[in-house]
Amino acid sequence: MEFQGHWFKVKVTAAESERLRAGLCSRRTQFCLAVVLTGKPVITYDDKYKSAVKLKAGSTLTISVDVVGSPTPKVSWLQVEEPVASSSVETKDNHSTLTVKNATSKHAGKITVKAENKVGADSAEFTVEIKGLI
Repeated sequence: MEFQGHWFKVKVTAAESERLRAGLCSRRTQFCLAVVLTGKPVITYDDKYKSAVKLKAGSTLTISVDVVGSPTPKVSWLQVEEPVASSSVETKDNHSTLTVKNATSKHAGKITVKAENKVGADSAEFTVEIKGLI
C-alpha cells in the first residue's frame, strides 16, 4: 500500500476487519482505509447431524447450521431440488434453522442446505428417517 509516496505494511486482525469494512479511519496513522473482505460461504453444523436424524411421524423436525461468508450468503433448504414442503426457515446472524412441524414420510430422505454468494457456494446434506404412518 502506498500513501503519498511512502509504503506502509497494514496488518488487519479479525476484530479490526468489521471496523475497516465500514470504512473507519485509524486514529494512530491518520489515514483511512476501506477494505472489502469477501469469502465463499462455509456451512458448519453439530456432529449429531452427521448420522441420520430419526423421529416419529407427527413430530417436529429441526435442523440448524451456521453459515458464514461475505457478502452474506443466500441460504436455501431443499429436498429433491425443491424447497422442503410444509417447512419454515429462519436465517439470521450467520445461523439458519429449518423447522418442519408434523413431519410425515414425505420429509424422509435427503435434505440439502445450500449457501451461495457471488464468491462461491457450499452445501451440506442431511438424512432424515421418519417412523410411523403419517
